[in-house]
Amino acid sequence: MRVLLLGAAAYAGIASAYTGTSVSTTSAVQCSTAYGSGNGVGPTPIPTSEITKTTSSVFTMADATAPAAYTRVTDSTVTTTQHTSLVVSVILATVTKGIATSWVQPTTTIATATWPVTQCTNGVNPVTVTKYTGTYTPVPGQATTLPASYVTQIFCTTSLTSFVYLFPTVSSGTSTIHETATSVINDYTTTSTSTLTYLTVTTPSATVTSTTISYVEAGRAVPTNVACQSTVTKTFDARCAPTNLISSHDGIGLVSGRYNANVSVVYTRDEPYGTDPTECCQLCLDNAGCGASMWGPYETCGLYYHGNQSGKPQCDFIFTYGSEDQYIAGQGIIVANGCGTINYE
Repeated sequence: MRVLLLGAAAYAGIASAYTGTSVSTTSAVQCSTAYGSGNGVGPTPIPTSEITKTTSSVFTMADATAPAAYTRVTDSTVTTTQHTSLVVSVILATVTKGIATSWVQPTTTIATATWPVTQCTNGVNPVTVTKYTGTYTPVPGQATTLPASYVTQIFCTTSLTSFVYLFPTVSSGTSTIHETATSVINDYTTTSTSTLTYLTVTTPSATVTSTTISYVEAGRAVPTNVACQSTVTKTFDARCAPTNLISSHDGIGLVSGRYNANVSVVYTRDEPYGTDPTECCQLCLDNAGCGASMWGPYETCGLYYHGNQSGKPQCDFIFTYGSEDQYIAGQGIIVANGCGTINYE
């Protein structure tokens, strides 16, 4: 069998001129930092202001010439011979599955954390006086004093520079396009065999049930409406004092690390727990079974629990924390031990 593909055509274009455009952009960011002093506690997250400046540069390249018309010419036919035929065979196979596993995942509530939310009914905005009881031993790498100065704001400027290249082109003259016809002859002298195997899967002979317990926790606010006094005195554990909270390691801010198995967390952003890491720390100590607390720079207080095989809170290893240079001391996460332990890693 012979298949012949032929084609021949000629067409002309009108002389013209046009300009091509190419654009590339570069960017550069420069930041400056403002510092404050006073109470030794910087804002988290750090307020950042950003502005963008844009400039453009235009470059015109040398004129280029392109053909205004083309002529298509069909060259001599190129013939190829197909010598190999393909034979496909089909094999049916049967595969028997082993024992199937049916997974059951019951949910067990480790604990229910609660936190009081006080509303003053008499319009008083009380002044809070905090006292600390007990003793505290700093962990290795922990700062024992509040910083004399801290970052209060970051100012960043992004400079965008665009480079515009213009390529003027004039259409003139005629060019030729060559096309080659092809012909295929089938003259089989050899055979190639391909085997396709189809699998038939039977149903399993037995099913085994496996149980995996999922440990969760619950949390709820307890609102209280009272007539507030002008001054409120709170007594906190020494672990929750601002100088004793773990907020840096060797002068570098902290990030979260790995967690023990079956660790779950209750989050709250209610005031004052979401805005004050000392309140978050004490809230963990006020809730039985809370292993550790983690206060985030986006005003979130996390209470972490570790559940044992019986679904009860277990006061042992909870999580690790690390440090990264991109975080300023005291302005990453802030962590504290509850009834459990946390480690630097």
